[in-house]
Amino acid sequence: CITYRTSPFAEDTEITGPIALYLDAAIDKEDTNWMADLVLVEVDGNRQLLSQGHLKAAHRALDKKKSKPYDPIHPRQDPVRVPPGKVVRYAMSLLPTACVFKKGCALELIIRNQDDILSRLGTWGIYMLPFMQTVTHEIHFGDSHLLVPHIPAGAEAGLRI
Repeated sequence: CITYRTSPFAEDTEITGPIALYLDAAIDKEDTNWMADLVLVEVDGNRQLLSQGHLKAAHRALDKKKSKPYDPIHPRQDPVRVPPGKVVRYAMSLLPTACVFKKGCALELIIRNQDDILSRLGTWGIYMLPFMQTVTHEIHFGDSHLLVPHIPAGAEAGLRI
């Protein structure tokens, strides 16, 4: 697995809504699993799983009519092999979340294939999308990105109660 972490937030920051991960990557097999975990890292080092998503590489096709940048939709289809060694775009939805990151907290993104994230976070573990092959994953950074709905904490917009 590979982990990316933001710098600590300079002010309280809210992330609320849908999340999408866009990866440009090459693999050395015809298929793999992509899994992503979004984690809140508190100032004291405590970690909390906020969201998860997964995508079977052979089911990467997008429904262009239904998809939105923040919500890639994959139609049910027969698997389409991934050309080994070729950089391919993978668009993956993560579950929507709502969290206020206090000043000094960070956001962590973990990209993995078959690791057991929940046991590493101190809870029970599960395996998803078994593949059981060794696959080399090569992420290309040019246009790869995580799309999150950033809302400044305390923003005046929205519903007033």
